[in-house]
Amino acid sequence: MQPISMVHMDIRERLAEALLYEVDPEEFQAKPVINMATVDDITTRVYTSFASGQYFETISKHIRELNKDGIALCLTFGIDETTLNTTRSRTSSPLIMFIANTIGKSYKPIFLGYAPLKMPYSDEILHELLLRRGCRYADHRDWIIDTTKRQAILSFIEMVIKPLYQYENCGVAIKVGLGVKQVEYTAFIHASGFMIDTKQAGELLGTSHNSKYCKCRICLEMNMARFSSLPAVRILTRRLL
Repeated sequence: MQPISMVHMDIRERLAEALLYEVDPEEFQAKPVINMATVDDITTRVYTSFASGQYFETISKHIRELNKDGIALCLTFGIDETTLNTTRSRTSSPLIMFIANTIGKSYKPIFLGYAPLKMPYSDEILHELLLRRGCRYADHRDWIIDTTKRQAILSFIEMVIKPLYQYENCGVAIKVGLGVKQVEYTAFIHASGFMIDTKQAGELLGTSHNSKYCKCRICLEMNMARFSSLPAVRILTRRLL
C-alpha cells in the first residue's frame, strides 16, 4: 500500500516568527479588556475583540493562579478545501492558525501546511481491495473509506499541533514585535477554537448543530480550552499529560 502524503511546517517556528515579525505589540492584547455600557438603564458587556470576552477573562484568571505574570496565548485553527488554480482542477486543504489575542492588521492567517486531501488510491480501487477482504456490503465499505480519510486528516492536525502540548502547563517565553516596542511574556498556550463549517465539525470533531450532544468548543463550563482537556476534539488531541 502506498503511504498518504502531506506537507507541514514546525508550528513552534511559525508561531515564534509570526509573533516576532508579523504582530504589532500595540495590537496584541495580553490582558482581558472589559468594556461596559449602559443602554436604557441596563448595563451590559460590550464585546469588541476576543480579549473582551468572558472566555478570555476566565482563562486569564486561571493562568494567573498558576503564574502571576503568565498570560493566555490563545490560538484558533482552521482547515477547509480550496482550489489551487484558476481552472479549479487542483484542490487542497490548507491548515491555518490565528493568534486570537491579536487585533487589527496583526490578526492574520498563519499557514501551517496542507492536509492530505487526495488519497493514493481511488475509491474504486479501495472498494475492490475491501471486497477481496470480505467486505461484501457497499455501505460498510463506504464507511471504512470515509473513516480512514477522516482519520488521516485528524492524525495530520494532531501531528502538527502536538509540539505545543508541552507549553500548556509550564508556559513558554515569547517575544512580540521588534525594536524598542518589543515586549516579552510568559505565555500558556491554549487551543481556543476551530474555524470550520458545520459539515466539517460533524466529520472532524464529532459535533453537529442538530445533535443533542452538541457542545461549544470554547465552553467555559466544560473547561474545553486546554489541549489535554478538550472533549469536543478528544480524537484530535488525545490526552498526553
